[in-house]
Amino acid sequence: MAELQIDPYWQALMKWFSGIPLFEQILIIAGAVAIIVLILIGFYYLLKGIAYLIYYLFKGLYYLFKAIAKGIYKLFEALYYGITGKQKPIKKEQAEKIDESPVINGEIPKTIIYPEPQNISFCSECGSKFSESMMAQLNSKGQVFCIHCGKGIHVDAANIST
Repeated sequence: MAELQIDPYWQALMKWFSGIPLFEQILIIAGAVAIIVLILIGFYYLLKGIAYLIYYLFKGLYYLFKAIAKGIYKLFEALYYGITGKQKPIKKEQAEKIDESPVINGEIPKTIIYPEPQNISFCSECGSKFSESMMAQLNSKGQVFCIHCGKGIHVDAANIST
């Protein structure tokens, strides 16, 4: 049976290693183990980072394609209802939102009607004073919107004197 021949570089390394003191041998082995463990930990986090990168890349692409498809669907839906002239059906959630809104006597007033425009000089919503141009428009057209809060003021057309 042939003898097992060990590489000459390995023999030189073992000769050097056996020639140093025992404490240094222990430190070298502990250092080698620590380096191997650090390399394995680094390799683990490298693979984990690559996996997260791929996961979030595909997740982002999914949401991108989903948004594009939804936009195309809404575009063609709008074109369909625009071309055919049909009204878009109201979904149940939208119908519930409409039903939940408070209704006073079946109608929500958007403006307040005052009988005499000359006596009105302040906004009933925010309390700011009307400017000269707002007063002129109120006296001539019978309606004006507050520049501060947007509240509509409407005066009865029968009582306006021009």
